[in-house]
Amino acid sequence: MNGLLWDEAPQLYDQGPAAESYTVRISDDGKASVMFGDGERGARLPSGVENVTAVYRSGTGAAGMVGADRITLMTTRPLGIRGVTNPLAASGAADPETSDSARVNAPLTVLAMGRVVSLRDAEDFARAFAGIGKTRATTLWHRGTRWVHLTVAASVPAPAAEGATTALPDYRVDLASPLGVNLAASIESYKEPSMQLRLDTYQPIYFDLRAKVAIDPDREWTAVEPVLRASLIAAFSFQARSFGQSVTLSEVVRVLQSVAGVVFVDVDTLRRFDQTAPELPAGDVLPALDVRWADDEAEPGLLAQLLIVNPFGIALTQA
Repeated sequence: MNGLLWDEAPQLYDQGPAAESYTVRISDDGKASVMFGDGERGARLPSGVENVTAVYRSGTGAAGMVGADRITLMTTRPLGIRGVTNPLAASGAADPETSDSARVNAPLTVLAMGRVVSLRDAEDFARAFAGIGKTRATTLWHRGTRWVHLTVAASVPAPAAEGATTALPDYRVDLASPLGVNLAASIESYKEPSMQLRLDTYQPIYFDLRAKVAIDPDREWTAVEPVLRASLIAAFSFQARSFGQSVTLSEVVRVLQSVAGVVFVDVDTLRRFDQTAPELPAGDVLPALDVRWADDEAEPGLLAQLLIVNPFGIALTQA
């Protein structure tokens, strides 16, 4: 202000009348507001026009998850710079928390209390870490030693090679990326020193589904079919499923049967998309396996699987 730098403060109520301070508040819709003092709690702005200059960054969150060599324009072009590019794909981005998300995540930091001494602590600590969207901690015995194994997934899918997300989003965390390295370092600094903890991401697997559906004669198939498809995608999505959670035939029938207008459902195919047989799984359960680490393996031979529906593999016909 008038060529002088003012300092950001967490609040103004404890600022004196001469304190050249300001606060920044971000609303639920992402809009930022800068607030100054009233002369009693923080100094008032000097009178006049165009005497306040602000320097700020623009852009944040999932929109910044771009592939390699996708950033070619600068917001400003300093003298002598002809062009730019990003040699590596972005990783670890996350949109600002919504109110609902904050209500879920805020208690996690309280539960962990800034230390990691149990399975639940490891899950809560990682889940509250910026950029992490899903976690699961389990106990593994490897060569006679008890390990806490922590499986993590990102909150935002990685960009495809061409810079756009695909219909099969990949939420795996590259442990060599800044997100993976920072998470591992943070856990290491807060965990109980004697705890043996291993951090891994997950293995995504997808399943195909083919079913015949009979609907009420008063309804049109063209109106019901998109609702059926959307219900399946929502019920068996990354957000809705857990690591190592299998899919049962009864679950699929329940999701389809819950759509208004459906009379009955006959599922013909329920199998992994990389398999051709059998049409239906043994025991009507399509398994998702948990992490496995044999004593003769230097690292886990099988990561925790996350089984979700393949949007391209849904085939619904009217019975």
